[in-house]
Amino acid sequence: MYKGTTVICDRYAFSGVAFSSAKGLDLEWCKDADRGIPEPDLVIYLKMPLTKSQERDDYGKERYENIQMQTKVKRIYEQSLFDQRYWREVNADQTIPEVEEEIRSHTLEVLSDSKLKSEVLELWKIDNI
Repeated sequence: MYKGTTVICDRYAFSGVAFSSAKGLDLEWCKDADRGIPEPDLVIYLKMPLTKSQERDDYGKERYENIQMQTKVKRIYEQSLFDQRYWREVNADQTIPEVEEEIRSHTLEVLSDSKLKSEVLELWKIDNI
């Protein structure tokens, strides 16, 4: 039962699944650990051209911040994980105030949606269990 609690986090199950699958693991197997956790009401996908992300000051300092891995992860997000029911794409190649406004707009839209008050759905639910 929905109790009016809002949780905002910078990563959820999708990040781990995308990166694990990009390393060569089976996508469905990667989802298994998170099956049945609460389905999000909103996922904001910050999208920018990979060549633009490489222009950031600290690009390349993190383990998986290389063009090959980022290309694989991007493909997995966009082809295998993107769910139009709750994913919203934001162009991250804008000014910070523009990105903030898009995020705010999507968030307020979802928070005002009456379906949030009814039930919490399960992510990647297995119907036959």
